[in-house]
Amino acid sequence: MILTYRYRLLPSKRQHEALTAICEAQRQLYNAALEERIDCYRKTGKGRSCFDQQKSLTICRRELPEMAELPVTLQRWTLRRLDDAYSAFFRRAKERSGKAGFPRFRGRERWDSFGFAEFSGIRFDGKRLRFAGMFGGLRIHLHRRLPDSTDIRSCVFRRDGRGWHVCLQVAIEAMPKRAVGTAVGIDLGLKVFAYCSDGVVIPNPHVARKAERKMRMRQRALARCKRGSNRRRKIKAQLVRLHHKITNKRSTWLHQQSRALVDRTDLIAAEDLRVANMVRIRISRGLYLMQDGQNSSRWSRTKLKRLVRLSYHRSEEHFAAMFWLRRTGPEIFGRTDTLLSVLRLDNRPGLERKPEHSRGRSRSRSR
Repeated sequence: MILTYRYRLLPSKRQHEALTAICEAQRQLYNAALEERIDCYRKTGKGRSCFDQQKSLTICRRELPEMAELPVTLQRWTLRRLDDAYSAFFRRAKERSGKAGFPRFRGRERWDSFGFAEFSGIRFDGKRLRFAGMFGGLRIHLHRRLPDSTDIRSCVFRRDGRGWHVCLQVAIEAMPKRAVGTAVGIDLGLKVFAYCSDGVVIPNPHVARKAERKMRMRQRALARCKRGSNRRRKIKAQLVRLHHKITNKRSTWLHQQSRALVDRTDLIAAEDLRVANMVRIRISRGLYLMQDGQNSSRWSRTKLKRLVRLSYHRSEEHFAAMFWLRRTGPEIFGRTDTLLSVLRLDNRPGLERKPEHSRGRSRSRSR
């Protein structure tokens, strides 16, 4: 069983700048790999696989010294992220449910993470993370210790409004299932969070509604700011911090409620809600305000989608809830833009290259 442990990083000023630079380099690599795939298919009618681009990555690391300064597993994670985006696109196109959502180029505001596909090229000594391209060791705020003799499979660094976090994927042994002795049914509501079949009513904390006034004030202040000004940057940072505060409060409360349910029952059943259809009708605003926006994603849409069985083990710091759900040879193209050529063009000083399909395209705001 794979569990994710999330810790806050405590970088120095120099390390913070290095993390930002690595994140920006991976964004450019993602965009270059996406442009290579688009250009290859447009000119030859054939696609490029993740394996093909990883072979191109070896050439890029040999020709571009700045790329060789970073671990190769870090850059492979970026290419796998693009490959996952393509896989999801083809899956949605095959299902024909809604928009297929072709992978798009990522701007600076839409890329805030990087990681290691394998826990190779990075070391963790219990207090600090060390890898090539980072000055010294990155301090970690270990608010809870990792299980003994853990096997770290991979890690992801993520930036939010208040700094950086690292998510460590750890493999642990799954505990045997417990016999079902008690069961409870849950009905999500609007006036309250949920009604339980045993008579327990879970009230709604209304986290988003309580912060509505502050959010409205900051959004109005942001609308009055001039684009590109320092004041706009500061107000935007305040608004981002407010959204993260709401998210953290909501997430903490939901984890507390889920832990309480796991402690007192062995089997949980819930109605099969079609949240995508419910948000289209007139109760959509009430649904998201009363349910605080995340209940549909955390409870109904994924975990409480059908009859689920809970199997968990107790420990002094962490519990694991297992929900049984339905989850659903390279060629060389001489006339196409290769990953190396795209990266070389993007790395020219003072040049910000736009994707080929968006060149010359402009939008008029006047009506």
